[in-house]
Amino acid sequence: MWNSRGTAVTILCAAPGISRIAVSWAAPAAGAPVVTSYVITLLPGGRVVQVAAGRNGTTIADLDNGIEYALTIQAVNEVGMSEPSAPVLATPTLGEEPEVQRLIVAYEPGVPTAEAPN
Repeated sequence: MWNSRGTAVTILCAAPGISRIAVSWAAPAAGAPVVTSYVITLLPGGRVVQVAAGRNGTTIADLDNGIEYALTIQAVNEVGMSEPSAPVLATPTLGEEPEVQRLIVAYEPGVPTAEAPN
């Protein structure tokens, strides 16, 4: 049940990338107080990211690779902020190469070239 500030938002996914985390959340239920924005807090460091209402995801960039971050999100309305979500953990990668999408292999002269499927 919503109080005047709203209930906690649920984080659906926190997907790490190189120096970033993409986070998505479930929008509040219909009939809840109108959300004017969302506030995401990252620990360690206490970084705060504000996201406009009407969105249910964002990417937070310029993070330290290899550091595990705990993310929480709060909905903001005209009265104040909801309780924070349960924290979700994510660790930006250490800069590994992206997954290979296409690979062509030539074994040796005279052997036909093979292409791996996508």
